[in-house]
Amino acid sequence: MEADHIGEHCSKQLCGQRDFLPFLCRGCSRYYCLAHRMYGAHECKDFSTRQVEAVDCPVCQQRIMVSASAEEGALEMRQHLASGCSQRTAERSCCSLSSCSVVSDWSVVCTLCSLSFCLKHRHPTDHACAVYAQQLQADKERGAEKDAMRERASKVKETAAVKARNSQMGQKLERMKTKMAATGEKGIPADQRFSVKVVFDSSVCPGPTPSPVCVYFRKDTPFGRVLDTVTSMARIENRNNTADAQKLVFTVERTTMAVPLSQSLHSFGDDLLDGETLVLSRV
Repeated sequence: MEADHIGEHCSKQLCGQRDFLPFLCRGCSRYYCLAHRMYGAHECKDFSTRQVEAVDCPVCQQRIMVSASAEEGALEMRQHLASGCSQRTAERSCCSLSSCSVVSDWSVVCTLCSLSFCLKHRHPTDHACAVYAQQLQADKERGAEKDAMRERASKVKETAAVKARNSQMGQKLERMKTKMAATGEKGIPADQRFSVKVVFDSSVCPGPTPSPVCVYFRKDTPFGRVLDTVTSMARIENRNNTADAQKLVFTVERTTMAVPLSQSLHSFGDDLLDGETLVLSRV
């Protein structure tokens, strides 16, 4: 598609949402969607090692880029204040971290908890940000829920596969039973025999439905002859040669495929296997 080259997929594990206006993380240099653009939202492991970040000067209110290092960032901020920043007096602020006693002319407001911190404790992990912790916990719960859903889906697939194997084994067993019970001309070699089990639809005759018939023929026997033999064994009237009469037809029970009477038993490949069950009905 024409838009395939636009945007990026979110790098957050278990997300992968395609965003046409992605956000580039300055820490890990990966792209994220709107929901995971914050460092805490995508559990950025490299945010403390990024080279620079934007900080609002508390004196001149200008946004300046300082080093991510606390020491280097503080030095750069002092250099900014001494090199032409407006000398408007600013209130000195204390770091919101209870264990920190730093009082400075500038601070960084955490975008998650909205509290002010010194440069050393400005990152969510440095001041034990409660909102960041909640986001991490929510991400873990969502991840656990998705893992549970995948596990349930896997079990359903495994169950379906087992049922399919059991069904295939059951069908194979039924074909073996048909071949063992089938009767026919004794002169036909075993390797030339093709066995079928014929069950009768209630439409074939007005009276009681005949019992199933198991019979074998030569592989090249046409279905027309099979029909003649089966109707004779079950004592069913065959009026297929009468123009205005309902016709007797075979269908494969496993696939519901209608079988042309002009074709031979072995000409259908996997659609009709040796020992297969056929349904005889009148249409």
